[in-house]
Amino acid sequence: MSLLDDTDLFTRLDPSDMRSLIAALPTQARKGWEQGKQWDVPDSLTPPSRVVIAGSGASAIGGEIIAAVAANQSTIPIEIVRGFELPQTDAKTLIVASSFSGDTEEALTAFRKATKRPGQCLSITTGGLLAKVTREADRPLFTYTLDGPPRSTFSYGLFSLLCLLSRIGALEVDRSEVECAFGALEYGAKAWGVQSPHESNFAKQIASQIAGRAPMIIAADFLHVAGRRWATQVNENASQWAFHAALPEVDHNLVVGLSAPVAIRDSLTAVMLQSEITPPQSLLRVRAVTELLDAATIPHVDVTAKGASALESIVSACYLGDWVSLYLAMLNDVDPMSVPAIEYIKDAVKKH
Repeated sequence: MSLLDDTDLFTRLDPSDMRSLIAALPTQARKGWEQGKQWDVPDSLTPPSRVVIAGSGASAIGGEIIAAVAANQSTIPIEIVRGFELPQTDAKTLIVASSFSGDTEEALTAFRKATKRPGQCLSITTGGLLAKVTREADRPLFTYTLDGPPRSTFSYGLFSLLCLLSRIGALEVDRSEVECAFGALEYGAKAWGVQSPHESNFAKQIASQIAGRAPMIIAADFLHVAGRRWATQVNENASQWAFHAALPEVDHNLVVGLSAPVAIRDSLTAVMLQSEITPPQSLLRVRAVTELLDAATIPHVDVTAKGASALESIVSACYLGDWVSLYLAMLNDVDPMSVPAIEYIKDAVKKH
């Protein structure tokens, strides 16, 4: 029996039950979308000419997925700000502050600056200081309730916000694509969940291939956002190094450095992430990069995300990465819920 099929392992290393939070994502996604549909959109929110989403870490991933989808489907640009400073905006810009806890300093700082500028503002959070500041500024506030760390709740940051942006005319959303994305999550919960045995579980197989090595996620085209999600989930859940890079950009730089330093080369495993709708030009480049990886003796795992749309493909790819990160945590003998380094940084900043 594979180690990852041992239920006692999960009981011992995952006492806070991260595995159930990941398994609940399909249900969360539907609830997030429905809550977005039921929210009373205030008259102050009108179709914008541009959307800026301020958020950090897992609170930004939903917006980043939306931006990746919108890049090829909308004439209204959507961009992500992960720091404290906003770009120049005008009266037709919608600024969205996204913070799970409501206490993320970057999003709070950006939102406070936004309220002093012309234009529209919207906050999406579970509460905290962001909710308080938003109410005091008399700006639209979307709140939701969900237990768990921010990285386990991206379904609200994605599907609630996607629904809201659609309703105010910032992005046209095909409801059938949303339904297919829900289906992709439901498929993943069954195929990649803890109950699925190693011999038929792609997520467990990938984790076993990566174990003991640092994964470099090389993601083609719009899947670059899924590549980031994979890397950050492995960072947080599995407590280890992971990196991401976008293709075709890697063809112009990273491929030159695959062979050195030898110590780094010998510790890497690449994950080549593509989709069923990756353009032929990019598929050629994926193939060429894998040939260079072989020449550099860097092992690689090839992943093709299922989906007929960018949204479905990205969601499917992200969800697979979530499960891989959980299984890597088990193989690394660590609690996937524990993030002491992040707590250290928060405490260190508060002292100043």
